[in-house]
Amino acid sequence: MSGDIFKNTGEVSKNLKLVLRIVMYSLYALIVISMITYTNRSWFSIGGVVGTAAAVLLWIIAIPGIIKRFDLGGNLKKIAVILMSNRRQLGIIMFLLALSHYLWLRAFGYIINGFPDPESFKLYERLGFAAFLTTIPLYITSNNFSVKLLKRNWTWLHKINYLTIWLLIFHSAFQPNGLGFVSIITGFVFLVQIVSWGYYFSKKNSTKK
Repeated sequence: MSGDIFKNTGEVSKNLKLVLRIVMYSLYALIVISMITYTNRSWFSIGGVVGTAAAVLLWIIAIPGIIKRFDLGGNLKKIAVILMSNRRQLGIIMFLLALSHYLWLRAFGYIINGFPDPESFKLYERLGFAAFLTTIPLYITSNNFSVKLLKRNWTWLHKINYLTIWLLIFHSAFQPNGLGFVSIITGFVFLVQIVSWGYYFSKKNSTKK
């Protein structure tokens, strides 16, 4: 059955792109609606959910590179092709989820109640905000114009997502509820990424000898 699903990667990728586009524009609309209708803690209850969803997308975005560096074949390679062709949309959705997470858990409260003393921010809040900041240049440059303008520098710029993952690990780990599944899985994804790069370079060096 799984072979049938990935038999035509082009068709699957096309359908996924359509779904992601719908999700993306729905999130844009939801953010605008929340900005118009927000009251004190009105959107707070789902702020954590969208934050977790953003983390999940960050894991998914990492998958194609891991598969490619390990030179895996079969359906895994087809999955990598499908995800890679939709990576830009996935990245935009991840940013919108991260933005929603910040707006609904923190920014709306600041607008209503005033900005607190910066020294009152806990470590996990500082790390979370830093992680969010790293997604902004990725979002801004997720378009064809930026790819043409930056050329090879575009690829290097988007390696910032490694820093995003690193910050997310500690943002999640230092929260009051302690080490949770988000930090554990994010840490695992980061470790696999490092191992995949080690495998890639070792294989590359061995072929040169």
